Amino acid sequence: MVIATLLFFTSFVFSANNIGVIRPTFQGVSSSRRVFFLILTAAGFAIGFIAEGYKVGSGIVKDISPPTQLGLEVSLAVTFVIMSLFTLLKLPSSISNIAVGALLGPIVASGGFPAALPLVTILAAWLVAPATAIFFSLIVYVFRNRLVAGWPLPRVSLFNRYFTIAAVLVSSYTLSANNLGMLTSFGSGIADSSLILIAALLGIFIFSNLVATTMGWRLAVLTPGSYSSALIGGSVNLWIYTQLGIPASLTQAVVAGVMALSLVTRPSVVNSRTMFEILGSWPFFLALSFLVAFGVWLLV
Repeated sequence: MVIATLLFFTSFVFSANNIGVIRPTFQGVSSSRRVFFLILTAAGFAIGFIAEGYKVGSGIVKDISPPTQLGLEVSLAVTFVIMSLFTLLKLPSSISNIAVGALLGPIVASGGFPAALPLVTILAAWLVAPATAIFFSLIVYVFRNRLVAGWPLPRVSLFNRYFTIAAVLVSSYTLSANNLGMLTSFGSGIADSSLILIAALLGIFIFSNLVATTMGWRLAVLTPGSYSSALIGGSVNLWIYTQLGIPASLTQAVVAGVMALSLVTRPSVVNSRTMFEILGSWPFFLALSFLVAFGVWLLV
């Protein structure tokens, strides 16, 4: 019962936080169209979780999980608290970084050590992820620009609408398949999986506007096509990690893509302070969740 409750609230706050990475693509539209995009996001979430969520949930993250039920409860509780804190601070957070650190805390605090190969694989993948995300984002951006070159403005405008729809659907699908799928490693059975999905769908419609202000307005001002390119590029990156069963971060991938595209597109405005806040938060999330889970385990 404890795990199920924690899974529900962690899924909710994860969705409320990470949907903020997707929302800038449709933040400026009318309220009726915003509802349409939120429903589209929810559909992508449901499809991604059902179709491929098992790949990360049963992947190598299982090999670095605490062996006891209490260890899982501590890890999940720490993940929920830290995700909630940074969501309230309007800072996009990587649940993969936070959860992995929280899983390691009880293991090390009890005198053990996680399996080396899965841990090294995850850390190496995280180091490579920004570079591959930049590559995919640039590929999508160049392909899009060459495709619409010479088109009349009404046709370009229509294309951009469908391009935005594709970006929202693809990114919500991969985000759910990877990150939401990772949460299934904490629970078991259809009941826990159903709780995870229901809570995440609720989070899409509640509070997900908080982080969107950071990603869409404080971090960088890009054209809609450029931001959608970063979102699709980051999603391709995350989908590959999903096939390998590795938990990764869409936030990390999209921020890397936004940074790269801000250097090659005009108009664009980048807030360097916000960029470094987000960049510095990734190792901080891992260290903070590890230390908190370590300390909580010693206390219990």
